[in-house]
Amino acid sequence: MKLPALCIAASFAGGITLGRFTPLSKFVNSVPTTRGAFLLALAFLAASVLLLYKKFVVAVGSVSLSAWLTLGVVAAWCGSPPCLKIMS
Repeated sequence: MKLPALCIAASFAGGITLGRFTPLSKFVNSVPTTRGAFLLALAFLAASVLLLYKKFVVAVGSVSLSAWLTLGVVAAWCGSPPCLKIMS
């Protein structure tokens, strides 16, 4: 029973890494992009529920891991301090 939790934790940690150390990190201060990514994660979770209803277990696993990856990106964006722009 520990393997599913490990997969979820690895996916979430991978999302944090993507959100902090890739070109995606330029969206830290973008509120609409953060909201869109959060809504994308909710859409992934809704799709996984629908796929579970249809009994597509492998597809449910991949879509739910995509949701955790997206939530990791959102968590990295929310946890980052805002960039301060010094106006000259």
